[in-house]
Amino acid sequence: MDKVNAPVAAVAAAGFRDAAAGDARPTSRFDTRIDYVFLGPGTASRWRVAACEHVEAIPAASDHNLVVATLETA
Repeated sequence: MDKVNAPVAAVAAAGFRDAAAGDARPTSRFDTRIDYVFLGPGTASRWRVAACEHVEAIPAASDHNLVVATLETA
């Protein structure tokens, strides 16, 4: 497993869920996805992801794009 995906797999194995699962769009200027919003086991049981979006911030505000998750009660 590569350096980028190994930490994400470890977080998932600890019971955290990726709010943008299945969306592999890059979030950094290096064309990789390195920014995430994770829901812990307790949060995921009470909330669901209503929307998750990437907001362009490169290069005006940051060298990363924003990941914004909108949650609503489950």
